[in-house]
Amino acid sequence: MKPISILALQQIPGVGSKTVEKILSLPDITDPICHDDLIEIIKTASAKFGKINIPDIQAAKIAWDKAHEILKLSEQQNIEIISRESSYYPECLSLISSPPVLLHVKGNIKALNKNSIAIIGTRKPSDYGETQAKKIAKLFANEGYVVVSGLAQGVDSAAHMGALEANGLTVAVLAHGLDIIYPYTNKQLADNIIKNNGALISEYPIGTKIFRSYFVERDRIQSGLSLGVLVIETGIKGGTMHTVGFCEKQKRILIVMKHPPNLLDATKPCGNTQLITDNRANIVFDADDNVVMAKNLMQKTKDELFMLKPSLQISLSEELQPLKLNTSELIIADMPPNQYNSGHEQQTIKKSKDETFGFVTANKLNSPPQSVVYAQHTNRKKRHREIGENQTKIGVYI
Repeated sequence: MKPISILALQQIPGVGSKTVEKILSLPDITDPICHDDLIEIIKTASAKFGKINIPDIQAAKIAWDKAHEILKLSEQQNIEIISRESSYYPECLSLISSPPVLLHVKGNIKALNKNSIAIIGTRKPSDYGETQAKKIAKLFANEGYVVVSGLAQGVDSAAHMGALEANGLTVAVLAHGLDIIYPYTNKQLADNIIKNNGALISEYPIGTKIFRSYFVERDRIQSGLSLGVLVIETGIKGGTMHTVGFCEKQKRILIVMKHPPNLLDATKPCGNTQLITDNRANIVFDADDNVVMAKNLMQKTKDELFMLKPSLQISLSEELQPLKLNTSELIIADMPPNQYNSGHEQQTIKKSKDETFGFVTANKLNSPPQSVVYAQHTNRKKRHREIGENQTKIGVYI
């Protein structure tokens, strides 16, 4: 299907990624030419798979119009929308379970199919961790690797900057529409990434607000784009551990930086220490010449991945497992509402007195160690979290 057809399906309330995947699996499926065709396509899918709600004419028309408006606005902002059928779709990403059906790309789309390494870590690193993130990113950029990260503050920003300082390519994977930058303080960094022939990418169309679950989904893309994931600095809890789990599930190389024992704040890299102690790291990075070892191992992994392509198609449900935790919640404030995001399956969080949600610790990951746990309440009902006015202005529109 063409991107516009998939985009129209995504705008229908109740049609999420799993439903779209079912529709795309139908034999002899053709692109709709009007909103009536959307209804017929969903009827066909419902007859085969069941439990798919059929939209009425009004809902289908609204979705059709929204999709075309999103396409128009994307073109105005130089955002390309590609499907998995595109030759520009990153091949490494296509090997993961449930790769995004659409990618929204701003910048150099060719950067997505070059050898890449994800460099990740905490938003609040030590001075040592931030310095090393920039330095190591430079080393890999000088070796021709694209540096992938998430444009967050801290390690992510340092990794992007290091690649730019080496005049290398870097790709930022965002968890919202490309018409905004989060955090807003990184708008100039985002502009520099594009100016230096890098790219911003997202699986979400412009206008999509920030939701906490989207950051977890984004993490699978960071590792999926890359041949290896390098952990600069992380605590035992944090989003970095999600990416680590996806890295292992996707059979990518896990590289963990070893910190010096005399580091002033020993709590900052305690996640690194645990990953190393648990023998989960394929490479313990403790010297600059480890770059050569990492390159060799990632090239070997690339060869194996493309040789064993069919065996890597595991289900999304295996990657994202529910787990109720009793820990502190990472607060992600919602972006201002927008008319173009109502078609997504949005999972928002409401905190209660007796339970919160958080990231799983490394030692609580299920055996075998390649598995990952997604902290999500087992109650599937939508829960909306209220936030104050001072928490809404956290993005900048571009």
